[in-house]
Amino acid sequence: MKITILYLGRLGAGPVYTLEMAKALAVNHEIQLILSESIENKTVWNTTFENHKNVSINYFKTYTDKKSFIVNSLNYKNYHQIISAINRFNPNGIYASFVHLWCPVLYFFLKKHKIFSTIHDLKTHVGESKILYPLYYLSIKLSSKIIILNTRDIPNAQKLGFKKSDIAVIPHASFGYYKKNHTTTLRILNNSFLFIGRIEKYKGIGLLLDAFAIVKIKFPNLKIVIAGQGDLTSYKKQIEAHESNLEIVNHWLTEDNIGELLLKCDFVVLPYIDASQSGIIPLAYGCEKTVVATDVGALAEQVPANVGILVEPNSESIATAIIKLYSSEDLIFELGKNALNYAQTELSWQKSAQLLEEFIINSI
Repeated sequence: MKITILYLGRLGAGPVYTLEMAKALAVNHEIQLILSESIENKTVWNTTFENHKNVSINYFKTYTDKKSFIVNSLNYKNYHQIISAINRFNPNGIYASFVHLWCPVLYFFLKKHKIFSTIHDLKTHVGESKILYPLYYLSIKLSSKIIILNTRDIPNAQKLGFKKSDIAVIPHASFGYYKKNHTTTLRILNNSFLFIGRIEKYKGIGLLLDAFAIVKIKFPNLKIVIAGQGDLTSYKKQIEAHESNLEIVNHWLTEDNIGELLLKCDFVVLPYIDASQSGIIPLAYGCEKTVVATDVGALAEQVPANVGILVEPNSESIATAIIKLYSSEDLIFELGKNALNYAQTELSWQKSAQLLEEFIINSI
């Protein structure tokens, strides 16, 4: 089978997600990669596929800032080059691992092909901008079939006009990718836990800092690390209250940053007040870290018993879970080991690729 993988994003987890899926699909299929020439991990793409007989890489100019976005988005040649390359390849299906702002135009002129779009969030979260949602929504509507990452979103997808046969649920696979250069066999407690990801209102950082005030009473020497890009101004007073126990890494995180942060933490906390699913959870599992996550959205589908701890979205419940883990060092390592095993078995990219293969085959 011939599959075009369309990914025009540049930064963050998208390049890694797409790379892992491409590697798994390339085992059994002929793959055409349509990528941005500015993709963050371009060197890894080149070295991974330079001698792979089933894979061709095609890089295209997209944009790197607001000015180049306007200029390049208005240049029809950019769309024409991508569309022509895909038509020449003539795939059985086009798989978009993430939809992109250019997708509505591309999809419109690629209607003769089956388009399979992975939709990571069917709705915006609390506090997120809705300015670009019409383009995002149009990308969804112009897709032939959609892939979602949790069962909870099936009714939401059906409300957008998709039949159940047009929807596949493929859970977010593990990001063991980040562990390769940051691994240890030692059982070392760092007395430090981690919040990692974009700083957004729905991520519940305020809840986490309130929870930490409770935790510190029992464990005054613990450290909390908050790592990610975004505005922390609204948490200024809470941050000042925990200054001696708090490390803030407030910038865009590189691959090396992510690996190092995960290596040095004991576990990861997701104090979200709103969610769909989260890529942070399989990221933590792949690095042998358990999670404390709030029971919002579809996070419960990602946190089975004996792998992570699911709690109510309030500071008291979050604090209780953190105290439980630090009251038993063995529990932290036991859950971490279970998390890695779960990632390698239930959340493998081979399993995700197989589900996608079956969906494409059944659709064509």
